[in-house]
Amino acid sequence: MGKGIREVIFEKRAKPSHEWDIKRIEAGHEIFNQSLKHLATELGENEYFANDFSIADIAITTRFGLAQAYGLNIPAQYKNLNDWFKRMKKNSFYQKTAP
Repeated sequence: MGKGIREVIFEKRAKPSHEWDIKRIEAGHEIFNQSLKHLATELGENEYFANDFSIADIAITTRFGLAQAYGLNIPAQYKNLNDWFKRMKKNSFYQKTAP
C-alpha cells in the first residue's frame, strides 16, 4: 500500500492542485486499492492483524492515517478494514500523531 500512497502524496505535496498529474494520482489510488484486498483477507474477522495489538497494527494505522489525509479512503466494501481503522483511531497513539 505504501507505493500507492507515495504516488499520491508525492504528486499532491507542495503543488497547487492545477499542477497535479491526475494520471499519477489515479495510478496511486489503484495500487492502494489493490493492496486493500490483501489486507482485508489478512485481517479477516480478527480484531488485530496479529493475535493481539501489535506493531503491525500501529504501522498500518499510521499508513491509513496518512492515506486518508491525502484523499485515499478505504472503500465501504472493506467493512472489516473500516471497522478496524475506526477502532485504531480511538487509540491515544493515533490521536497524538494523526496527520
